[in-house]
Amino acid sequence: MDLRCKPKLDDFLNIAEKFKIAVNVDLLFEEFVNLDFFLKNPPNNFAGLKIDQQWVNYFKSYRSQNFLQICYHIFSLSHSNAMTERIFSLMTLAWRKERNCLSMSTLELSITLMKPAKNLLSF
Repeated sequence: MDLRCKPKLDDFLNIAEKFKIAVNVDLLFEEFVNLDFFLKNPPNNFAGLKIDQQWVNYFKSYRSQNFLQICYHIFSLSHSNAMTERIFSLMTLAWRKERNCLSMSTLELSITLMKPAKNLLSF
């Protein structure tokens, strides 16, 4: 999904098929042609942007409902399981042998309080 190298139409079709995204193939082709035109004349400092910001720049220039649906699915995938591992670690700390009588609501609140504030916005 990195726009620094030109993607292929088949890549988008494969993603749509794997995620079971209903796309109009004719419109997807038109969007792909627009993307090709956009990549031939990129805005200044485009290559230095993060992948999601590259797509934001594209979507500011063109309406592409099919690409937008595909991007929603791709960018919603977690790139790591670090947050899940952190939650299990916090649960282990909170639900030790001495504290095994905690109710689930108390445990949930305890873990919520242990999480860093910046990560609370991701939930």
